[in-house]
Amino acid sequence: MSAAMWLSAASYAAPINNGQNTQEGAVGGDVTSETVLTLDQADDGVALATAQGNSVTGDYYDETAFANQQSMAADTRARAQANATNIYGGLNSSGVAQANSASLIHEGALDMTSDQTASGSTVEAIALLRLDNGDPDAYTGDLTTVAQGTANALETNGYGPQSVTARQSSSASVRAEARSDVNSVNSRTASASAVSAGNSQSARTYGGEAHIGVDQTNSGAITSVSDVDHEGDAIWGATSSAQSVGNTAQVLNDDGAIRIDGAQINTGGVSASASLSVYGHDEGLALGSSNAVGNTALASALGGSVYSGVTQTNSGDVSATTLVNAGAGKGVVASATAMGNAQSAYICSACVTANSGTINQINSGAISARTQVTTQGYNPYVTGSAIAVGNAATFSSRDPGGH
Repeated sequence: MSAAMWLSAASYAAPINNGQNTQEGAVGGDVTSETVLTLDQADDGVALATAQGNSVTGDYYDETAFANQQSMAADTRARAQANATNIYGGLNSSGVAQANSASLIHEGALDMTSDQTASGSTVEAIALLRLDNGDPDAYTGDLTTVAQGTANALETNGYGPQSVTARQSSSASVRAEARSDVNSVNSRTASASAVSAGNSQSARTYGGEAHIGVDQTNSGAITSVSDVDHEGDAIWGATSSAQSVGNTAQVLNDDGAIRIDGAQINTGGVSASASLSVYGHDEGLALGSSNAVGNTALASALGGSVYSGVTQTNSGDVSATTLVNAGAGKGVVASATAMGNAQSAYICSACVTANSGTINQINSGAISARTQVTTQGYNPYVTGSAIAVGNAATFSSRDPGGH
């Protein structure tokens, strides 16, 4: 199956709504955002930075036909930084960068075509948090750091049938970096999360059939770095999570059939790195996780059949690394997962439905996963796992309760 093989879009009689969007970001038209907070004393602090090269949103009622075309050849960068000495509540830093973004909400049938291209550019999302007052008896609330970077993002969500034919192509370098540095302060929780993707397509509908055509090609390097360095206690737990994917597509239907097919091709390197160092976590867990995948596709339906047939080809190197250094607490869980290609299909086992597919997966990239855990003090249990898989395909059924 070639990368250009799409599902034919359904033809609805005289759609009530018609929309067309064309956006272009040319070379030199960089889009950047930056927020820096430097606080002495505050109850709460929030630093937010969002950068989008091209963005379109729609909220439609009744039958809709929509055509989207977006291209971005310039850089897209977001940087959020929160620095504080005394925080009595919580501190948050969040950076989001997207070269192309399209999001549609609909009630009634949706017939959509979309073409997104990110070429020769950099997409960078950075979120930094630093808390330092030098008082080992000081206590604050939740410390949260989030970074999200995506070259091409498409999301459709609504009621009624969907027919979506989409092409996403990216040669952009995508990086998401989330870092939390806490010096001699005790907190309720501490967390950092970094998520990066070359191409992302998501569809969710309630009722009616969902026909999703996937054509995703990524050649850029995809990197996520998450780091928590917490010298005090994170009383209810500390978390560091990094996720990277070259191409990802998912479709969820709560009351109808699903058909997803097409092709995903990843040639770029994909890496995810999570590190966590916490002095103590008396009432919670120390959690570290990294997940890196070249191509991934998921189809899940309750009350309808599923056909999954996305051809996946990965030749990029994929690596996941998790490092955890934890003091005494309720337990430590660390994991690293790296996959070349992954495809899953789920249906409700109590419904009169079928789960089928034709899957072709080819991986020639080097796949590696590494986890390292070091502890000081008592923990009831400590778990470390590293999983590396070239190709993974899963078909399964579950009862309506999700078991």
